[in-house]
Amino acid sequence: MLFGSVAATELKPADESAQSAHEVGMKYLRGDGVKKSYKNAAKWFTQAAEQGLAVSQYQLGELFNKGRGVKRSKKRANKWYRAAAKQGHIKAKNRLDGCGFC
Repeated sequence: MLFGSVAATELKPADESAQSAHEVGMKYLRGDGVKKSYKNAAKWFTQAAEQGLAVSQYQLGELFNKGRGVKRSKKRANKWYRAAAKQGHIKAKNRLDGCGFC
């Protein structure tokens, strides 16, 4: 089980792993079982991204790129895209190459 207790509508990961934090971030991003919240998604993606999880680095880049839940920042978006791309994340590489629909 990846998720811990649900108090009101707040999800928390079952443990401190990057994968658990990412899964909670995805729940908030999609509004899956909780109210959709880009701000909360960014919080959990940040935790996972700082631990080196490429998919969270990419998702965080997307949030910064679009200004969802965080202040829009191309600089920060590119920082996270680069981190994910270094690990082979294809969509992050595409974003850095200027592909807006990939």
